[in-house]
Amino acid sequence: MRKLETINHIIIECPLNQGPTIWNHMKSEWEQTFPKTQWLQLIIELIKGLGSIQLKKSPRWISEVYIERITEAIWLIWTIRNNWIFNKREIPAELATKMIKRSLQIKKETEWIYITRIKESSHQDRKTLEKK
Repeated sequence: MRKLETINHIIIECPLNQGPTIWNHMKSEWEQTFPKTQWLQLIIELIKGLGSIQLKKSPRWISEVYIERITEAIWLIWTIRNNWIFNKREIPAELATKMIKRSLQIKKETEWIYITRIKESSHQDRKTLEKK
């Protein structure tokens, strides 16, 4: 008899979806990139409330990067799951790791542009206030 799959199992726990592999890589990468901002322990309630997350003692843009990273991981897990269910093709952990690394590289490039714009905008706002 097949076990009932919960959203927690599908998104966080399922080894066939490579969830544990992807989440472990995401946590490790986060801790290297943002050593002063803690990676939150993943529970389904956190994912459900993802849009309202504000990481303590961190600028809003770091919270937005966190949300993007979680969303990217969920998308990859869902894609791997669909490949397994509909195409009967399992994605090995090594390939899932390569996929998340490539995805994160693209995200980092996009985030760099975003962060630069935020800093420039903030700088312009300060100049405007100083003139008044």
